[in-house]
Amino acid sequence: MNDYEAQVKALDAEITEKSNEMDRLIVLWVEETCPVKIGDTVEDVGYGLREKKGIVTKLWGKIDRWGKQPGALVWKVSGKRLKNDGEESKFGFEFDRFEWDRSQARLSEKK
Repeated sequence: MNDYEAQVKALDAEITEKSNEMDRLIVLWVEETCPVKIGDTVEDVGYGLREKKGIVTKLWGKIDRWGKQPGALVWKVSGKRLKNDGEESKFGFEFDRFEWDRSQARLSEKK
């Protein structure tokens, strides 16, 4: 193995370690800052739930590299839409913290 290969392998191991640490911190941040939890019912959030309800099945976070606020941490929520009778639909939904903020402002205006 030449010197370049050794350097690349060492750098790859360091990147993997840092990536794992970043993932762990993002999970903690999502748990602390996201206002909804898995199993919660949400209503009228984002484009997938306009005038509808859904049940949250997944939460995750990421660094928004090219989106609404490049460099910002963003939590995301996804789940299954609910039919009018309360049963889960085959359709899903997804929204992020920015869509949540807009929907909460819109809902407070309706009151």
